[in-house]
Amino acid sequence: MSAGPPVQDTPSRPVAAVLADLERAGGWRRFMRDASDAPDIAALDPSPEEIGAFPQAVLGAAFYKAKMGDPGGARRLLQSVDATFGPEAECGADLLSDRLLVEAHVAVYEDKAFRAADAFNLRRVLRWWA
Repeated sequence: MSAGPPVQDTPSRPVAAVLADLERAGGWRRFMRDASDAPDIAALDPSPEEIGAFPQAVLGAAFYKAKMGDPGGARRLLQSVDATFGPEAECGADLLSDRLLVEAHVAVYEDKAFRAADAFNLRRVLRWWA
């Protein structure tokens, strides 16, 4: 599986353009194998409208931030996705399953204990993909 094209973030590019590139590159899956050529997304602060338009990209930014040692920034992005999409029933199974997988990833970097609720959520994802 290819890591996908590099996503370039320069000060002259609007946040929406950076998020659109990351969305096309696969969102959080873009960083599963290779984050070495990832953009400097530390400064990304997407608006609720941008989160609504590019939720996979925001999950990608959260995944990347956790992987690069910023679990607090990753958690804030996850909370912004939650605030934008509301309760689970309102975000759809695809986004929810990706949200739960990124949540598990971020929790590892936060050194959180794996709880029964976490196992339940991961089983839910497996059922959706079956």
